[in-house]
Amino acid sequence: GKALVSTAEDNFYIADKALSFFKKSYISLSSESTDAEFLAILKQGSTTALTIQTAAKNAKDAVVYLRDREDTVSTEADTAYITATDVTSTANMSVKTLTDVYQNLVDAEVAYNKVKNGPDELDIRTEALSVKQKQNMYSDYFIRAPFDGVIASLDAKRGDSASNGSAIATIITKDKIAEISLNEVDVAKVSIGQTATLTFDALSDLTITGTVVGVDAIGTVTQGVVNYKVKISFGADDDRVKPGMSVSGQIVTDTKSDILLIPSSAIKAGNDGSYVLVLDGLPSEVGKMVTKSNTTVQRKVDIKTGSSNDTMTEILSGLTEGQVIVLRTIAPSTAKATTTTPSLFGSTANRGTTNSATRTNVGGIR
Repeated sequence: GKALVSTAEDNFYIADKALSFFKKSYISLSSESTDAEFLAILKQGSTTALTIQTAAKNAKDAVVYLRDREDTVSTEADTAYITATDVTSTANMSVKTLTDVYQNLVDAEVAYNKVKNGPDELDIRTEALSVKQKQNMYSDYFIRAPFDGVIASLDAKRGDSASNGSAIATIITKDKIAEISLNEVDVAKVSIGQTATLTFDALSDLTITGTVVGVDAIGTVTQGVVNYKVKISFGADDDRVKPGMSVSGQIVTDTKSDILLIPSSAIKAGNDGSYVLVLDGLPSEVGKMVTKSNTTVQRKVDIKTGSSNDTMTEILSGLTEGQVIVLRTIAPSTAKATTTTPSLFGSTANRGTTNSATRTNVGGIR
C-alpha cells in the first residue's frame, strides 16, 4: 500500500514539472515560429500528456487501495476515486488527441515533400497498379456477350446476384457459334482470338474458318476428367449449317515457318533423351521399302524436339534437311525352297535353303 502511495506521489511531481516546462515552451511560440518548432511543441505536449496519464493512473490505483480498506460507506476516498477517474479519462483523451494531431502533421509533411520533390518511379508504379486494380473491380460489375445481337429476354434485374454459368439474358444474333469441349491439357494452350478450323460430320465438303471468342473459366468434371467448353465464332456463314449439328474444331495455338519436320513415329526414347536412326550411303527413297545393304550404315543420332501435333514433330537440332531416317523396321522374313538331288540309293532327297532379308521403311526430312 505504501509503495502505491509513494509511486503516485513521485509521478505527480514528475507530471507537474513536465506540465510547467510545457507551458513555458508553449508561451514562447509566436506567429514567427517555424513549422519545426510547432512540431516540436506538439511532440512535447504528447509526451507531457503521457506523463500526466501515468500519474493519474497511479493516483487512481493508490486511491482504490485506500478506499477498499475503509470501513465507512462514504469517505473521502470515494470522492478522491471519482476525481482520479475523471483525471485519468481526461488524460487519455488528451494523449489520443495530441498523438493524432502530431501524426497528421507528420504525414502531411511527408506528403508535401513528395509533391515538392516530385514522385519517384516506385510511387508511380504503385499508383498505376492501384488504378488497374480498381478498373478490374469496376469491370467485374459488367457482363458482355462475345458477339453482337438483340436481347430477346432478360432473366435478371438490378441487384440480383448471379453465379458462374447462370443465364442472364438470351441474345438473338445472325452470327453462328460453335461450342467444342477440350480437356485440361489442351485448353491451357487456347486463348481468345486464336484462329480455328471447323468441320462438320453432316457436311464433309465444308470447312469454315473461325475465331475463339470464349473459354470457360470453370470446367466440368465427368468420370474424373475435367473438360472446358470453348466457343468459336464462324468467320463465314453457310445456310447448310443448322443448330445442333456435330462439329469438330482444330485450333491453331502456335505458328512457325522454315522448320524441320519428321513423322513422330520415327522418334525413339533413350536414357539420354530422344533419338532417331539415320541411314547413310543410301539414296533418298522416301516412303519406300528398301533392303539394307553392305554399303548402308545405320546410326543413332540424338535430337532435340520442339512443337508437335498428332503426326509430326519439329526438330530443333541433330538433323539436317535431306537426311534419310528410319520410320520403322520390318522383322526378317523366312522363305523355304526345295531342290531335288540324286541319291546313291536310287531315290531323291530334299534339301532346304533359307533366304532372309531385313527391310526398312525410310523417310526423308522436310
